[in-house]
Amino acid sequence: MSNRILLLLALTVCAASSLSIIGGRSRCLCHSFEDQVRAPKRFIKSLQVIAPSNSCDNLEIILNLTNGRRVCLNPSAQKIIEVVSKLKSKKGIS
Repeated sequence: MSNRILLLLALTVCAASSLSIIGGRSRCLCHSFEDQVRAPKRFIKSLQVIAPSNSCDNLEIILNLTNGRRVCLNPSAQKIIEVVSKLKSKKGIS
């Protein structure tokens, strides 16, 4: 009987950890943020804006550089808000 309880407990812990219930870690791509863009324009390959979703509650703004590096930008920083707004107005994105 105790083996069944231990097995059930182990399965519950595994399931809970895979669902991020234990540890509180989500599947967000960004875990640290920059408050300003520090790369020259010629090194910027693309900018991704990822809306909150089931896997991550945060708005994520990711700057992809030509050397393959990814930089996560702080979506609440004033400079970042200005840059994203300018890009949206140039591209006609609402």
